[in-house]
Amino acid sequence: MGKLFILLGIGLASVTLAGCQQKQEEPLCADRIEVFALPPVEKAGGLNLSSSEQESVARGQEFALELLEHIAAGRPGESFAVSPLSLQMAFALLMNAAAGTTLEEIESVLSSPSGPESEDAINALYQRLLRDLPCLDPDHVTLRMNNLVVVNGEYRVAVPFREIAHSRYYAPVVNESFRNPAEILSLVNTWSAENTEGHIPEILDSLSPETLALLLNALYFKGEWSDGPMTPVDDLKFVREDGCKMVLPSAGRQGSFMYGEDKTKEWVELAYGSGAYVMDILLPKNGHGVSELLSELGREGTALFSAGRRERVDVRIPEFETDSSLDLLQILSGLGLSEALSTHASYPYLVEESEGPFVSRVLQKVYFGCNRNGTEAASTTVILMKDSSSGETEDAVLFTADHPFVYLIREKGTGIILFSGVFQGI
Repeated sequence: MGKLFILLGIGLASVTLAGCQQKQEEPLCADRIEVFALPPVEKAGGLNLSSSEQESVARGQEFALELLEHIAAGRPGESFAVSPLSLQMAFALLMNAAAGTTLEEIESVLSSPSGPESEDAINALYQRLLRDLPCLDPDHVTLRMNNLVVVNGEYRVAVPFREIAHSRYYAPVVNESFRNPAEILSLVNTWSAENTEGHIPEILDSLSPETLALLLNALYFKGEWSDGPMTPVDDLKFVREDGCKMVLPSAGRQGSFMYGEDKTKEWVELAYGSGAYVMDILLPKNGHGVSELLSELGREGTALFSAGRRERVDVRIPEFETDSSLDLLQILSGLGLSEALSTHASYPYLVEESEGPFVSRVLQKVYFGCNRNGTEAASTTVILMKDSSSGETEDAVLFTADHPFVYLIREKGTGIILFSGVFQGI
């Protein structure tokens, strides 16, 4: 099992996957929403991916860790969280509008050279993730993923793109005028708030009437610790990398956990519910820091955790919340999407008449909260597009997260990374 580290013709749709009882929700904006519901799915025993799909998931893990390292490099000393899966889901949808080198670049971050060889195979993989990930542990883990496309009414949405958005990504395609940006902002911000339990109430604070399209993904996760709530413990004396000391509320538990260590770091795996999803906390040892840990993690990948063993561990972690606002265009351009995120990109299959759509911004907002009961996390990603014509042992191992650490939320069977982040104490 994989681990979880700390990507309209008529209107909108909200697909609720919690508990795997797919049902249509009340429209979020009257007379403007068409609801697309997933087919009923029984509780999944596992994803059972093919070998090529597993290789593509491994590429996704690699991309997620590269992304984490690059964001941290630009935010030294800062706490933040990111959702690689939300970002990847948005780009998987965008892939269906792309051609040529642009298409090849997007495929390269969604698949491996020996992975799915066609857009349809990649679409099928992400459709499975949308449909099955929420059903791995519905009694203890709530997971919702929703997609939305909003296209300026000055353009006609290409029929094949609309059909794929509906059939593969369960996404409504809204085709409305952007002449009153406030109405579109209200539309997408309401959608974001509803699909993140209110944690991301505003994904956009402004919008140009010349914007061609918005592609959005919202991801919501809430998991309970496997053995019930942890016990409140004495406030944690947390030491930042700059030597600043602070006192943080904390929780802990002594029990049997997957644990590992090497010369520079140690890590522990905290399971949610039945164990389908886990949180890994990676703690640098004295004399080593977060940047070094992230560099090692980028080289070793999630295979690192196969070296872990079951130990009796006395775990103590801070209770914390992190809100992050990420502008990812430049970082993603350096991670293999240089043409796909340039004004020379090729997206001929999004709308029928355009001089050349291009991605103008890639934004993500994330909430991440961890406490004695478990973890709640939410993310909304938006890709903004414009038209180029417009401009166990006898003694317990003590694992005390009292200095900056890296965390990941993963699905244990595949290793798909839903969230990841760095906690620096603030």
